[in-house]
Amino acid sequence: MMKQAGKIAALCLSLLLLLPIAASAEEGDVFSKSDYNNVAEEAEDAVITLEGDHGTLSDETRGRSGNPVVIERKGVYRITGRSDGVTIRIKEPKKSGNIYLILDHASMTNQKGPCIEAEAAEKVILQCVGENSLVSMSDSGSPLYSEDDLTVNGPGRLHIESGKNGIHCKSALRITGATISIRAANDGLKGKQGIYVDGGSVTIDESYEGMEGACVLIRSGELRVTASDDGINAAGEDGIQGDVVIEGGSLYLNAAGDAIDSNRSILISGGVTLVEGPENSRNSIFDKGDGSDAQLSISGGTVLAIGSIEKAKNFKSGTQYSRLEPVSGQAGDVIGTDDGSGIALTATKSFSCVIYSSPSFTGESRIQVSAPTGEENPDRRGWDSTGPTELTEEIRTLFRGAAGTLVGVDYEPVAVLGRRGEETFCLLCRATAAGAGEPYYLLMELTAGDGTPILRALREVRLDRN
Repeated sequence: MMKQAGKIAALCLSLLLLLPIAASAEEGDVFSKSDYNNVAEEAEDAVITLEGDHGTLSDETRGRSGNPVVIERKGVYRITGRSDGVTIRIKEPKKSGNIYLILDHASMTNQKGPCIEAEAAEKVILQCVGENSLVSMSDSGSPLYSEDDLTVNGPGRLHIESGKNGIHCKSALRITGATISIRAANDGLKGKQGIYVDGGSVTIDESYEGMEGACVLIRSGELRVTASDDGINAAGEDGIQGDVVIEGGSLYLNAAGDAIDSNRSILISGGVTLVEGPENSRNSIFDKGDGSDAQLSISGGTVLAIGSIEKAKNFKSGTQYSRLEPVSGQAGDVIGTDDGSGIALTATKSFSCVIYSSPSFTGESRIQVSAPTGEENPDRRGWDSTGPTELTEEIRTLFRGAAGTLVGVDYEPVAVLGRRGEETFCLLCRATAAGAGEPYYLLMELTAGDGTPILRALREVRLDRN
């Protein structure tokens, strides 16, 4: 176990210490050939037949039947049938080779502990064929739990419901295939020594934290994550630097906490990442580490993110242009751009900023927010224009303080059009994308707040240039 843990830690460190866009490991470093093996069409070494509260192992020289069903030797095991209260337990302390489990139209429920539990194995590779489900609403164990390396792949489906974590691996968790759906009270995917995704489709419909591991690498695949706290959390445990690396694939995050929280860097070089981040000021869309080597970097791929502006951060390094714009909106609004990427996001909640970057996005490109037809945005109502509307130096100072946190566009207040109370102003502002482009005009809301001014765009003002 210690030798394997050291190997994985070294691989994570080599992955995370590279330059931002060379951040992925070479093929064979964090993934091996066995992670992609298709053994479903091969002859199995034994069959585990599930029936009610009992499981039968066809070759008891490899373990024993009953409850739990115990696997004691490496090999290929096909699991079929339905069970209630049964645990399949892997105990192969010699760690002499891979153990393949083929879930073949299997359905397992267990209200007292895990459905599948690997206590000791060199590596467990779970391959899904057809429709399968693992359900354990107990808070004492995850439906799929492993002390050692765990890989999930295959052409089939796997549905998981859990009163704890959905899939919990105390070593490295890899996903290279299968269509996986998860509802979990705690973490959807938890990999203590890292989570690595290269293929498959994962939908986490319910979780506290969607994906949590020492480091997270997404190379390919489709992921949809809903979380009441962080969407992705790279915790950096056991001496492993906590980076989030997105090299490809399709990722959608809807998080009430930090959408992507990294103890070190967030490095994006490919794929499409759509984010609905926090509505509150306590969390941020992207939360990188505080160390001098921590980076928020993009050098490829497309990112479209919305959330609260108070702690929002734009990409600071990489090779690709990005912009943070204080655009406000609500559920139902459609956010897109005119850069030709065709990427758009329909918001499911309110937001006060947009972060966007793509290979075709330039200083002249525009971020566009379209409200549902016939609905009035409440942010655009209720302004008092009968009181003082002078653009004072105090308002200019507040504006500079708020605009100084925004990157990619230069904003200049032109006039005060209205106010709400003594601390919130509606301003007509001239906006110029940094380095290029014709200026355009926005209605913007400036709020003095509790010593920290906040600026957000309400809508663009179209001027007739004829």
